[in-house]
Amino acid sequence: MTKRPAPPPRVSHGQPWFTLGLYGLLAAYFVIVWLLEGINLRAWLAEVLLLPPTALIWEFITLFVVILRHFLPVAVGWWFAYSATVGMIQRLYDLPSRDEAALFLSRLRSPEYSGEKALPLFPHTLEIERPNSVLLRVGGPGKVKVEPHLAAVTEDNGRFARIISAGSYQLRPFEYVHTVLDLRPQERVVTDAVVRTRDNIDLTVTFSIVYRIRTGDEQPSKTKPYPYDEAAVKAAAYAQTVLDNGAASTWEAKPAGTTRSKLAEAVGRLRLDELMHPPDRTDEPYRTLQHGVWRAARAELANSGIDLISVHIDRIQPPPDVEAQYIAFWRTHWQERVRLSQADGEATAKEEQEIARAEAEVAMIQAILEGIQRARRSGATTRTSEIVALRLIEGLERMAEQSRQKPDALTLLAQLDELRSDLAARALAGNSLLSENPEEGTPP
Repeated sequence: MTKRPAPPPRVSHGQPWFTLGLYGLLAAYFVIVWLLEGINLRAWLAEVLLLPPTALIWEFITLFVVILRHFLPVAVGWWFAYSATVGMIQRLYDLPSRDEAALFLSRLRSPEYSGEKALPLFPHTLEIERPNSVLLRVGGPGKVKVEPHLAAVTEDNGRFARIISAGSYQLRPFEYVHTVLDLRPQERVVTDAVVRTRDNIDLTVTFSIVYRIRTGDEQPSKTKPYPYDEAAVKAAAYAQTVLDNGAASTWEAKPAGTTRSKLAEAVGRLRLDELMHPPDRTDEPYRTLQHGVWRAARAELANSGIDLISVHIDRIQPPPDVEAQYIAFWRTHWQERVRLSQADGEATAKEEQEIARAEAEVAMIQAILEGIQRARRSGATTRTSEIVALRLIEGLERMAEQSRQKPDALTLLAQLDELRSDLAARALAGNSLLSENPEEGTPP
């Protein structure tokens, strides 16, 4: 935005000289009238001083009537001029009464008059009070008061004049209050933002924003608790948009509209499933979306002097039919995950059982081999088949011990114990027979 230089302040040093000149013209007119009447003041005084007091007073009255009758046209002309000026001001500025027009004219004649009470300025009442206030409709001269958290932008003849804040100010003649800005952080909640996804599904979004006028590099102080950047205040003061109904929206409505537009652009690039289930989803599912919207809206609002502090997406509401489908999909999705988890647990348990069974088989085979080798080393005459059977029973017992949690494990252990006792008895009987017939010690 091109900055236009502010017009120089108006100085009213010439007005006293103008008034003094009018009085001089009036005195000159009195002298001219005196000369036109041909009055000899010396002879007139010589005559009237000999008169009694009553006649003397009458002579003085007659003299002034003779002279002052020439001032009657001047007085009547001044009255007509004043009345015409008041009427013109009333019609020109569409003032409600002649009294207000006369008051405005008196302020123009005495712009430095300080007896008038300062008019307080507020952003939410400025346009409401403007039709009823001559100072706000037409401009100065007059006094205005600005609160510490506000800043007012004035114009002179339709051009930017100055920025006033935190104090009382005397407006110059025809200095017009264009707008009043609130320098405090502002928060707005939008509940009806309608956006459309890439797969043409309309969503209703609720979001909130926090923003303020850009502060610049100045730090808060006692005299200026809410610092501001003058370029930002000027840009925000003229950031107005004419709506369909003819009304002009102020800078306060611009952040919500800009954020809504950037949100629609961001959602339009995503499908519904990508929006509801982003790949990097965290406890805040819309964090990536709202951060992108905040960056885009902040960059655009910076040109209008507005600092967008934060954007928070509270809720994204799909249409009822889409929401029902989404809930059904969500239920199916989680049911499938539960089934997969159960199947994975069952597969893990079965795998552990197979591993345990394989380890038991290996242990059983190792026990059989160890028994045979031990028998050969000891020179026992017991038949190999019986040794294998005994070791096999021992291996089966260990496998049954590992599966003790099964209901038939105890029965199996009892049967194995009985079978082992029977084999041990047969082995003892076989040894006794072999001792009587040594030649039959080697099995076929």
